[in-house]
Amino acid sequence: MSFGKTPSAYKTALERVRLIIDEWDPYALLENGAPADEYESLAMSVVGKSSRAFSAEDVVQAVSSIFSGAFEPEHFQVEQCREVGLKVFAALQDEGFVQ
Repeated sequence: MSFGKTPSAYKTALERVRLIIDEWDPYALLENGAPADEYESLAMSVVGKSSRAFSAEDVVQAVSSIFSGAFEPEHFQVEQCREVGLKVFAALQDEGFVQ
């Protein structure tokens, strides 16, 4: 798949990342009745920061950084974000959003 960051690719990447983050739901916010778009802005930040990623580790770092800034940093260290970050990287790579 060719590498590209068209508006369509961004929209698809955002949808995929949002689904991954919603499934992760680190504080069970969605599970406990938070609005369906609870993580929308964080997913947008992850996609935006990941658009400059060169590796899976870059995406893991992005997830850690973004969630640490939004919530409690001690709960979103790199190792705690590794699994979801790798899923995000794989999804973005499948969509041709990252190389």
